[in-house]
Amino acid sequence: MIRRVVLTGLSGTGKSTLARLISADLGWTAIDTDSEVEDRAGTTIPDIFRDLGEAAFRARERAVLRDALARREVVIATGGGAVVEKDVWSADLLAHPETLVVWLDGDSAILVDRLLAQARTDGVSAARPLLAEGDPLQRLDAMRTSRG
Repeated sequence: MIRRVVLTGLSGTGKSTLARLISADLGWTAIDTDSEVEDRAGTTIPDIFRDLGEAAFRARERAVLRDALARREVVIATGGGAVVEKDVWSADLLAHPETLVVWLDGDSAILVDRLLAQARTDGVSAARPLLAEGDPLQRLDAMRTSRG
């Protein structure tokens, strides 16, 4: 029987939204790893990247994900870059028969449009490395290829 669901995929695929919807339907807890990292650090992800670097962020992300995976009746929305953490993704809990891992994907142009709309609404472009520099569509396609 499935005891935990892990939603992963590229930025903009709706991991956080789906985690809330699925967890509400099942009566489980939803955990958004990016939000949890920020709560534990007492600061934002862009600030962690700027002040401490990506390695420090990834260490915090790993700790949050490991803690979340130790729970049952939980739907976990991972950050868009969490999939690159091989030691996390090879963990026994992810391969456990009680864990369902779902990769969310979408059309690149639609995902970029969603991220840009969210950045305009929330002012979160700095929080999205995908939007920080270069062509977001090309970067998203490159990420998909490298993580595929």
